[in-house]
Amino acid sequence: MTRKGTKSPKTPKAAATKQTPKAVAAKAAKPPKTDAGTATGKRAKSALPSKTAKKKGKVVRADKPLRVLVLTREPKGSAGRIADAIAARGHIVKVLGTYEVTLELSTGSLSLVRNQQPLKTYDAVLARVGHSATSHGAMVLRQFELMGVPVFPRADALVASRDKLIALQRLAAAGIPIPQTSFVRRRKDLGPTIARLGAPLIVKVLEGTQGRGVLLAETARGAEAIAEALLYADRPVLLQKFIAESRGRDVRAFVVGGGIVAAVRRVAKGDEYRSNVHLGASAEPVDLPASYARVAVDAARVLGLPIAGVDVLEGKDGPVVVEVNSSPGVVGIEEATRADVAGAIAQWLEREVYALQAKALQARANA
Repeated sequence: MTRKGTKSPKTPKAAATKQTPKAVAAKAAKPPKTDAGTATGKRAKSALPSKTAKKKGKVVRADKPLRVLVLTREPKGSAGRIADAIAARGHIVKVLGTYEVTLELSTGSLSLVRNQQPLKTYDAVLARVGHSATSHGAMVLRQFELMGVPVFPRADALVASRDKLIALQRLAAAGIPIPQTSFVRRRKDLGPTIARLGAPLIVKVLEGTQGRGVLLAETARGAEAIAEALLYADRPVLLQKFIAESRGRDVRAFVVGGGIVAAVRRVAKGDEYRSNVHLGASAEPVDLPASYARVAVDAARVLGLPIAGVDVLEGKDGPVVVEVNSSPGVVGIEEATRADVAGAIAQWLEREVYALQAKALQARANA
């Protein structure tokens, strides 16, 4: 599916943030008309300054329309919303299924094909890879990286964000506040570990999304029984101290390019202890205290994620990061906050890729 710069669906009112000023939102409302393969229509002016490189008195421009590949198995919803926002800024966007891409390798050569045809050249790849496609998605992203194409996120960052232990290791090493956690592989270690942490405990598997694989054990005996069952099924477990004061609620901060573009507080329904919207939780906009915003931005940076949904518990001693999502949903948080999150992503992507192109042009000019 190629976005051709045609008029995009009506978007939420732009938030009053640096990333989405009213002038940008107004221009995005009238995207230019373009051909399916080339930018033949008159392009809307970019809201960003042109990136240029000087060579022998001439100015080489680096602000032509971008060719952007959105990699996803779900072309509608959040991925489609982001693709439309990018197209609305005058760029050519192709939405492609993660598993549709075949990797080709030979001595000194890397390429990617779809339906036995080489993929076109792209200026950037934006991945919206689901958990089930993480392995293949990371391989595709790494192939693009090795071919010199900017990808967001990078393959290693995607993999790290999907493994709860790796993510927590990196966050802990960087001083980001996380729940007290133990990783257990042997059943005989469960009793002493649980006694040290103290019930109630959260028992987690290493990979999971939307609250799946997250279990609350109110007692030490219950925690041991759950963990034993998982270990018997060859599923290593994480044991985490339960943040009781944040039971059934958390904060989702949406980070784009090192800044917060939207944030909501999610509150679970009834006695549910997990605050995932997919499990029926409600979401309402929230003004993040500076300490929460700083922790969320730092968590995304530590994991190398330019776009991230950071889930933060409201602990008695301050924010506690429990998860960092590399493909956070856009539609729900836009509906809750009325912020133009997709527009912020599109603007950041445009700025980032133009800056990389200008840097490359300048390097060639100086060579």
